[in-house]
Amino acid sequence: MRRLYYDFLDIVHYIDFFTEAEYNEMYNELMMICVDEIMIDAKEAGGALDANGVMLRNNKGLPIESMMEDSSIIRIFNNKMPFPCNEYKSVSHLVNYYTDGHYYGFHRDKSEFTAIAVFEAKKYTGGDLTFRHEYGRIIPELRPRDLIIFPGNLEHSVSPVVGGNRISVSRFMK
Repeated sequence: MRRLYYDFLDIVHYIDFFTEAEYNEMYNELMMICVDEIMIDAKEAGGALDANGVMLRNNKGLPIESMMEDSSIIRIFNNKMPFPCNEYKSVSHLVNYYTDGHYYGFHRDKSEFTAIAVFEAKKYTGGDLTFRHEYGRIIPELRPRDLIIFPGNLEHSVSPVVGGNRISVSRFMK
């Protein structure tokens, strides 16, 4: 596993963070979750509004904790995180599902740190995770098995997906 640091932003990008077996186990669970009948539309879920009340996203999502008690995704994240989870009052996980035209505008999370893992990273175009800061923008190239961890108050977005499906898991540590 290699690490890329964006020191001035406190972003850590872990390359090949998950083993192939861990990735496959999580991917198989995601394929059971990521069906239209189960996923919650952004408008239905609410939240993620800008200062004018305009919705910042149009993707679908699902809190994993509300779906399954014994999730391999949660178990693997808990076992692999580079710092202890018990340091936080709350830890939650969200599956994010993007299809053609889905996006998530620039926003800040209500967490101390956010971790994101992207699945099927080469089976769609667009869908770039972008960080915006006073020096410009950073667009890390995320691949399957990678993990990126950043401060929740760092402004970030996902550009519109064009073709294919973008599936990711976000872990919020509050």
